[in-house]
Order: sequence, then structure tokens, then C-alpha cells
Amino acid sequence: MKTVELWRRLRRVRDAVVGRLLAPVARTEVAGVRLALDHPALDPAVRYLIWRGWERDDVPLLARLVRPGDVVLECGAGIGFLALQAMRRLGAARYVGVEADPTLLDLVRANFALNGLPPPELHHAALAAGDGPVRFWRSRRLWSSSLLRARADAEPVTVPGIRLATLLDRLAGEGVVPDVLVLDVEGAEVTVPPADLARVPRVLVELHPAVVGAARARAWLEAVREAGFVEVARVRETRALVRRPLET
Repeated sequence: MKTVELWRRLRRVRDAVVGRLLAPVARTEVAGVRLALDHPALDPAVRYLIWRGWERDDVPLLARLVRPGDVVLECGAGIGFLALQAMRRLGAARYVGVEADPTLLDLVRANFALNGLPPPELHHAALAAGDGPVRFWRSRRLWSSSLLRARADAEPVTVPGIRLATLLDRLAGEGVVPDVLVLDVEGAEVTVPPADLARVPRVLVELHPAVVGAARARAWLEAVREAGFVEVARVRETRALVRRPLET
């Protein structure tokens, strides 16, 4: 265990050092889309991970789900990488992003501009078990930000919280019905009732057993399967799920 923890600390130091060395580099390209490296929201370690190939492995999974003309809803928009994949490379017609960290909203817009796309539709909110203000633990190391877990490098901020059902109802009121839902919300995925998830036919979700516990993550995934979803592809804890047609 001590060896594992030592390796983790050395890796964090490496990420930070290389990230600082990348400070003069304004942008990079990952899986065919351009991403900013010089935005003030980016911690040096995050800058390094983007440069190294941020979430590249998720692209084939997204490609299994997104079809030309689709509407994509993403909860946990992050830096906008998967949004750009959906809009620029996979032919999605509309993208709606939800992000709890207010500093990232401008970064998503900047990345869309880098790729010659108009500003996306973004909402500042955290996916939560209820509607209303929630405490969100925000870290400049994006993977440490969470609604559920306070990390040493995170600070508490109050942000709007919204249930998936409320979000889908609001979009439906505007005539918008998502075809694909992307969930990367650092553990809050397990607060989504599977019945609400089943309102969207295709889902890309990253589970976070290190945040919520392996047993809770497994139980939620099993409930999602019981709600009618089948897993069509997987990379580590990220899964591409498709809802089975209702039997008649």
C-alpha cells in the first residue's frame, strides 16, 4: 500500500511539473479536436493530462452512441472535449451541457471557438438528488471536484442543483428531447433514479467507485440494467449503454 501511495504522489508531482513546462503552449489537438492549454481555469496537472490525450479512450464509446442529427445532453461538461467530438466529428445536431464548476463554462466556449463552432448551450448547475442550492467541492484538478466528496485540494462553493428529471422536463418544454445522455459527474451518477435515466435511449456514463464505494456503484448499475439498459461497450469504468425496446 505504501508503494502504491508513493507512486501516486510521484505521478502527481510529474503531472504538475510537466504541466508547468507546457505553460508557453497555447493549445493542443486530441482525437481531431483542438483544446486550449492556456486558459486560467486549468491547473498545471490538468494541462499536462489534456496534452497527453484527455479522455481519448472515451471517443470510440461515444461513437457507438451518437448518430448524425442527434441531440446530446451532457451532465459534467468539463472542458467540452466530448461535446466537440459529438458536434464536430459525429454529426450531432444539438448539444446541451450542464456543468457545476462555473470556471469551466468559459473554457468550453473557448474550446468551441478554437474549433470554429458557435457557443454551445450551457447551464451552470450540478446534477443532484434534488432541486435547489447544493454544496459542491470545487478543485482546479477537475477530477477532484465532486458533489459527494471533499478532497484536501477542494473548496466548498454553493451552486444550483438540478435533478435529471427536472432537466429533461425543462428541455421537453422547449421541444428538446435528448437522444444521448453523457454522465461524468464524479459519483453523483448514483443519485439518478434509473427510471429517469430510461427517458433517454442511449447513455454514456462513467462510474466512480472510489468516490461512492464499489458496492454502491455495482448496485446502481444493476438497477440501470433492470430498467432496460444493456452494455454495448466499456473502457475501464466508462460504459456505453443502450435501452432495450419495450416488449409488446
